[in-house]
This record gives sequence, structure tokens and C-alpha cells, in this order.
Amino acid sequence: MKDKRKTIIESAMKLFACKGFYATTMQEIAEQSGVSKGAIYLYFKSKDDLIVSIFHYYYDLIRTKVYAVNHKRLSPREKFMEQLRVQFKEVAEHKEFIMMQFREQALALNEEIDHL
Repeated sequence: MKDKRKTIIESAMKLFACKGFYATTMQEIAEQSGVSKGAIYLYFKSKDDLIVSIFHYYYDLIRTKVYAVNHKRLSPREKFMEQLRVQFKEVAEHKEFIMMQFREQALALNEEIDHL
């Protein structure tokens, strides 16, 4: 993933967790990201596209780390325990992502997010 795209995603996620999706403007995201507002639109069509990208980014990040455990030489029980440990570690490291989800329960109205 391009560094600017990742920076925008991480900055937007933190703002959404703190202020909420609807209260956060694209200008605030640009300022937090250190890019111009126009640059955001080079990566994302809209704020809705950005929120969907945040969900994809973090779900893929967690899924990749959890699936990596399957390639370790562990018993089924040890794999399960390690997968849980990895999930809890990722949740702890990305609290803003979880906070954003709880804060914006109305986002489930977006079909793509609901599907995720």
C-alpha cells in the first residue's frame, strides 16, 4: 500500500474514532494526514469510500496475521490459542479502529461495511 494512502487511512480512522464519521470533515483528514484535500480525492472518491477502505485495510491486516499462524508447526489447540492472542494483540494496538466501530453503529447501513 502506498505510504500516503496508508497515512490518510490511519489519520481518518483516528479522527472518526475521536469525533465520529459524520462530524469529521475531509479538510480535517487532510490536515491530520499532512496532505492537501485534493490529494485525498486522488486516493478515495468520497468519505464513504474512505471509511470502506479503512475497514478493508484493518480487516486484511488482522486476517493476514491470524492466517499466518496456520503455517506454524503447532497443535490445533496451540494454533487456536495463538490466533486468539494475535487477534487480541491487534485489537489492543488498533483501539481507534474498534472505537470507531462502536461510535458509528449507523455505519452498518452501508451494505459493503455490513457485509464485512
